[in-house]
Amino acid sequence: HREAFELCRRAIENMPATISDEEKVKVLLLFSEAAGNVDRNAVMADFAARARELALRIGHPFAAIEALANLTNSARRHGQPITARRDLTRRLLNEIDAAPADPMRDEFRIYGLQTLALVEMDASRFTEARALLMEGRELSVRTNHSAETPRLDQYIAQLDIIDGHAAEGLATIRAIGETVRANGREDTGVGCYRDVAMLAMRAMDFREASVGLAEGLRYAESVEQTLCGHFLQPSE
Repeated sequence: HREAFELCRRAIENMPATISDEEKVKVLLLFSEAAGNVDRNAVMADFAARARELALRIGHPFAAIEALANLTNSARRHGQPITARRDLTRRLLNEIDAAPADPMRDEFRIYGLQTLALVEMDASRFTEARALLMEGRELSVRTNHSAETPRLDQYIAQLDIIDGHAAEGLATIRAIGETVRANGREDTGVGCYRDVAMLAMRAMDFREASVGLAEGLRYAESVEQTLCGHFLQPSE
């Protein structure tokens, strides 16, 4: 991920004046995503905003939606107020609903439902969060976006832990992490190890937390995913 960030940064710095607006939007979005993966959150938000402005100007709704999705992610990382994040995510969902019929619209809607669920989780509105996650999961199955299902199941398992089913929830998240890791889904995999460590500490299962910390830090470093590494390091 660090290498990808540097490559994208160089691409931005050396972008030719002759590049089309469509290609420029793609590069800006790639750099925004790469910046998020290495915890450069201000850079992620800046280039998402630039990509969105250009995408709206040239009439590319899905690129504009992708940029807005990055901004909702940035809002959580920057600790923006719940009400602001909820309004931003509902705006995202409204734009998705207004977009042309396309498999991408379904994929973005799954993401939007997941993001709104995280807002409600952070607001301790766990019933609402579970309903949104289940709606997203049903949509992922119905529209054959099975790659999105593990991340939704990961958050549903978090709610199970909050509801008092710690052992079952931790086992589910660990199993998801191992499966997606084997399938090369690095970001979801690292996130699962992060969540096992942090939620196990919350549940006072310190043996499970120790395993999750050790494996999560090792995995995060191996794929150069510093975001989750930064979550885990203070917990050692």
